[in-house]
Amino acid sequence: MHVICFVQKLFVHYKLFTGFSVDFPPCVLHAVYEGVAKQFLKYWCSPNSPKVSWTSEQRSAVSQFLVSVKPPSRISRPPRDLQKRAKFKGHELNVWLFYLSPVICETVLPPSYYYHWLELVRGLSLLLRNRVPSSAVEQAELCIANFLSDLPELYGNVSHFNVHLLSHLPFFAAQRGPLFLSSMTGFETYNLKLKNFITGPYHVLPQIGKRYLSELVVLCSNNTITTSNPQRGDGHENVVMNHYKKSEIPLGVYNFLSQNFPAESARPLLFKRCSRNGKVFQSLSYDRVSVRNSSCVLLGDGRFFEIEIFLKSVDTPSQIYAIGKEFRCSAFNDLDYIWKSNAPSLMTAVTLNQLGDIVMKLELNDNVYFCSFLNNYECVSE
Repeated sequence: MHVICFVQKLFVHYKLFTGFSVDFPPCVLHAVYEGVAKQFLKYWCSPNSPKVSWTSEQRSAVSQFLVSVKPPSRISRPPRDLQKRAKFKGHELNVWLFYLSPVICETVLPPSYYYHWLELVRGLSLLLRNRVPSSAVEQAELCIANFLSDLPELYGNVSHFNVHLLSHLPFFAAQRGPLFLSSMTGFETYNLKLKNFITGPYHVLPQIGKRYLSELVVLCSNNTITTSNPQRGDGHENVVMNHYKKSEIPLGVYNFLSQNFPAESARPLLFKRCSRNGKVFQSLSYDRVSVRNSSCVLLGDGRFFEIEIFLKSVDTPSQIYAIGKEFRCSAFNDLDYIWKSNAPSLMTAVTLNQLGDIVMKLELNDNVYFCSFLNNYECVSE
């Protein structure tokens, strides 16, 4: 009884000092990713769903698309087959909800169901940006309201508790900022690291404390280093890594060098990776990780670039070029973070300073899509 009174008083003081209500925002990891997203994925895959259900051919097509995706290295888990959907982690469901489902579901869902699903995707994506202005909250509230209003007609009685929570998310985003700020993702990710600190059955807490402090000391010492290491690319300058042999140059790249860089084509200085201000860019020729593609970047104005190789100028060693294919794209189905290529790619070269954020490339039915990430917090490799 005394504990209950203490908690009630704590809530009152919390409201007085912060101005916020005593309601705590739902965790987007559990309510949305492992709740709503997983619920609808299960509904579509179930052969007994009364309204809409994927056939075995459609499930196979979705699975083939998932396993064909090569995400950038910031995504910790490559997509898995639908047969393993029961074991999908929240991280995988996040990628499915915002980046994969808008592309593949257009081919396997009826139009009314597909655009209904896009209302949810669009609304939630607005609440997960680095900044959520009031205009975005109002638009997200409208999208989620449209999704919930059409839900009974399309799916029947599927309004579980997590679905109901969707209507409250715009309020919490307006009150306390982007939804990822109240997510348990970071804490649950660190649980695995804490588990790995334990090496024996005795004195568990001292084991965790000792190894945590050791890691903290190493982390702090790394953050205080001011000198750059040119081998690792930790400094604030352009650094090339992994030299590329002339005999390995693809024919298309070699022809481009001969036409546009005649001086360099005779004795080209080619590299597979490059670092700018500590940020590492990889090319398609970097083959250490075959299930990843971190070579696609944003140039701006609907232009995306896939790096095939890096060229260091012979005459001006400080000048580094990225050689690859440029794609001109337009926004896909009113989603401002997914772009669809609307023209053939062109081989070109850009300077290293023109390279923007790393994006994810998707390919489906001879179409090419590029997905920029919603924020700097989620979908970051553990």
